[in-house]
Amino acid sequence: VTNLRERGREQCAKYWPDDDEPPLVFNKTLEVAPLDSFYYVDYTLRHFEISDTEPAQIKANGRTFSGTGSTASRYTGSNSPPPMIDEITKNRFVLPINGRNQSPPLNSEITSPSILNAALAAAKGGGGGNQMNSSIYSYNSRSSPLDFDRHSSLSPSNAGRHRPDSEYANIASIVRPPSKCSERASMSDGRERRRIMQYHFTSWNDYRAPECSTALLRLICKLRKMDEYNHWPVVIHCSAGVGRTGTFIAIDYVMDQILDTGMADVFGCVTEMRQQRNLMVQSMEQYVFIYKALAEFQLFGDTDLTLSEYKLHYLKLKLPLTQKLSKDGVSAHFPNDSKNSTSAVQFFVNDQRRNLKNYENTSNGIGAVVRAKLKLLRDKEDLNNKIPSNLLCQQQQNCLPPRNKLEAEFQDLSISLEKSKPTDIALKEENASKNRFSVAVPYNYNRVNLQPIIGYDNNTYINASLIKGHLYPYIFAQDPLGPETAFNFWRMINDQQTYTIVMLSTEQDFLPHEMYWPREISKRLVLGKNNELIITLTEEVVLPYFIQRKLHYRFTKTEKGGSSSGRDVLQYSFKQWTSGASIPNSAKSLLDLIGRVLERQSNIPCAGPIILHCRDGSAENGIFCCVSLLVERLRSEQMIDVFRTVKSLQQQRPLLFTKIEQYSFAYDCVTEYLNLLNK
Repeated sequence: VTNLRERGREQCAKYWPDDDEPPLVFNKTLEVAPLDSFYYVDYTLRHFEISDTEPAQIKANGRTFSGTGSTASRYTGSNSPPPMIDEITKNRFVLPINGRNQSPPLNSEITSPSILNAALAAAKGGGGGNQMNSSIYSYNSRSSPLDFDRHSSLSPSNAGRHRPDSEYANIASIVRPPSKCSERASMSDGRERRRIMQYHFTSWNDYRAPECSTALLRLICKLRKMDEYNHWPVVIHCSAGVGRTGTFIAIDYVMDQILDTGMADVFGCVTEMRQQRNLMVQSMEQYVFIYKALAEFQLFGDTDLTLSEYKLHYLKLKLPLTQKLSKDGVSAHFPNDSKNSTSAVQFFVNDQRRNLKNYENTSNGIGAVVRAKLKLLRDKEDLNNKIPSNLLCQQQQNCLPPRNKLEAEFQDLSISLEKSKPTDIALKEENASKNRFSVAVPYNYNRVNLQPIIGYDNNTYINASLIKGHLYPYIFAQDPLGPETAFNFWRMINDQQTYTIVMLSTEQDFLPHEMYWPREISKRLVLGKNNELIITLTEEVVLPYFIQRKLHYRFTKTEKGGSSSGRDVLQYSFKQWTSGASIPNSAKSLLDLIGRVLERQSNIPCAGPIILHCRDGSAENGIFCCVSLLVERLRSEQMIDVFRTVKSLQQQRPLLFTKIEQYSFAYDCVTEYLNLLNK
């Protein structure tokens, strides 16, 4: 959970080879060879194969022994003392207690044929009818003292079931049978080979918390479904091994606690970690993030779906909540029970308010989150008169009991544990005239800053937001209001090195002075106080769903006093979105446009963000970007998470997905895309 370099400093030495590099050899005893790598927006998955450089019969504590001659003579390292070997008994290897090694056995004990054969048989999963294999701890398999259910180990009823007399750092010193994952390790030519997976999370800066909990929760939930993660030792590291590492461990640990006991003791977890390693969870921001991530996990659960899970989920979406669908697709009706037919919003307002007294004395449990959420909901009720009319409709929808799972999910989108993000820069007096709607403005933290230009005082504001994409970043912008904002629009294109523009409003929506491109081929549009920007329409292609225009722009005056050579950009004008409609005419038309845009972007090295623009900069842009992100992730990871994709976008720009039709359309687009793939 660290980048190699952050803030100009090296945070982590690169200890692995890339795909195009030869294997790394450490101390002439260990070889690490790259297998493959998969790059995603928030993390990289790498596969390696580690192997001994020399054949070995028995490995103890990572050191190689041949079984002949002096123990010291076989140890690699001229000035190092002989290694310590765990005691070998007739039936098993005994693990070190509290990290202390036992006295080394005699060489005759090491070379005993029966013990060697038993160890090798255990490593290979063999052993015939020998019952001792079930109790052997073999160094040649990826055995570990953690071969028990990680979820049941935290349960009070199971507290003593697997707990030995002594343990260190929560790792019990017990013997476990061979794992069902032992096929990941193999012996070839006497060399042990093992496949290692590295998940390199890159969206997390030192001392800070992640900008959004979605990416980290997705990764943790993905890991928790893996047998290797649940039953084998896991190495987690960051730069110092305390801040981000401690935060990651705390979230995972308390998730188990929530599932087993229904309680979340974050303070106790962090305190226990700090007794084992100093400074675990390094900053207040990281500590607060633990609560936030756990609260979201408790509220919404794991919404990331595989393709097979998505198909069943989609079938359930529009069924009444009183009608359930079995795995074979057969629906069944159940008695209408309004108490059970609630979204997370009604769960808090109705059920938890009724049971709040049971949690009043709970400071570290789920009750604390519930009380805080109820207060937030009450505060929102007091602000009804201040909510814009287009959002008031959404709030009224949220007050009605959901009729199906789709409505329940949409209502859950209104639950937010985030602080209100400020937009005061956009609302300053000098910037107010540059906004079409005062409620559809960028947040301070991710607004686009224009590069200053001589002769344009205090003119760095534009109503546009930087949006984090999956493979490519996006910018959400409003349609220009006139020549001044049209000039700023092109400044943004130039500053951000953009090559692709997607116009989601209709041409009929534009007044003549709002146009930022010439209507006719070879005609020029001149903008700027000193006529320093020239835009030329060089090509126009009319296609069934959109119009493709090639625009050439150039600034006649630059900061250095000369003129720029200019650059070509491509504008896609979507024709299948009726003015004022909540959604496009069809999912297929939008998918066709998204496919063209992504294909173009992939063929331009070092291309800047894709600029999307519509009347308010939010509604249409949000739907296009959401579907694009879902398609990109489906292609690369074969995973679908509509709920959290929408929720993460809502945290980056106001007025996104304010109508349930828009949320339903995102599901329809994913389903249509899957249907097109199957044809």
